[in-house]
Amino acid sequence: VSEANFRMLHWMAEGRKFREMHSDADSFRSMVSDDIDAVAEMILRNTDEIPSLRIISNNLQTIIDTRGETIQYEKYLAYCNKILTGILDAIEACLKTDEIANEIKNVGIKASLEAMYDKYDLQARYLMKRRS
Repeated sequence: VSEANFRMLHWMAEGRKFREMHSDADSFRSMVSDDIDAVAEMILRNTDEIPSLRIISNNLQTIIDTRGETIQYEKYLAYCNKILTGILDAIEACLKTDEIANEIKNVGIKASLEAMYDKYDLQARYLMKRRS
């Protein structure tokens, strides 16, 4: 869902910062796509043991419903922030589950999710700095 949201931003961007928005949205989409694969692999390897990994995909939602409108820079930044915040919330919910937070056998998965969280948090903070 988040990948589709960034793809929509990629195509709907318009205005004086078009190149920056177009490029950033594509970079975010690529980053999300890579992480979707990583989470899917975690789910496939641990389907019976770690149902909370599905929290990440279940908590994400479609955020962009532009109905054909073009997106200017301020709206673009707001959409990106909303998408990144949604990803952070989903990862955080998964990290708080008992099987991820407290089971030693899942320490590798926990570390992977924490690294993902840090990456998206850094992007969100950078995006907000650009807004100010």
